[in-house]
Amino acid sequence: MQDPAPMTLEAFLAWEAQQEGPHEFEGGRVQALSSPTKRHNRIAFNLAKILDRGVPATCSVFIERVKVIAAQDVYYPDVVVTCDERDERDEYIVRHPRIVAEVLSPRTRGADLTDKLRAYSALPSLAHYLVIEQAQRAVIHYAFGPYGAERRFEVITQGVIDLGFSGVLVELDALYAGIRVTKGLQ
Repeated sequence: MQDPAPMTLEAFLAWEAQQEGPHEFEGGRVQALSSPTKRHNRIAFNLAKILDRGVPATCSVFIERVKVIAAQDVYYPDVVVTCDERDERDEYIVRHPRIVAEVLSPRTRGADLTDKLRAYSALPSLAHYLVIEQAQRAVIHYAFGPYGAERRFEVITQGVIDLGFSGVLVELDALYAGIRVTKGLQ
């Protein structure tokens, strides 16, 4: 359900704290989130397990219901990693993510590849944005330098994604474990 009247970030955060389900907030507008499919949930869970085993102990991995604030927008990425102790101050919000991952769905595909990419890439702390296909085995990997400078963009359909810190490797076989998908992009 789309909220007709724009609101401020502060008003949104206060309003959402009183709601039953999660809502994203972009450009002053509210968008209710729908429930993920089992396939979507499994891919996010697999990634969270891989990251949790690989990131340094000073980092935290969160799945699905943790907010990321990017400028004046609020998103619920499927998986987020923070290594910044300032993110320990709030139980529900990450403001300094190191890795953000979104599993594509038909409803969110456009926003995940445009609006969210733009918002996330503006975060100085972000090193990696992973956009993961559900129906086919493919991950779009954006790697960033300081202050959102894009270093690398690649589409991976097999093998490993090197996240470049502490030897964190995401093997596509492990990411798609338990999921029946077609190989590569069609």
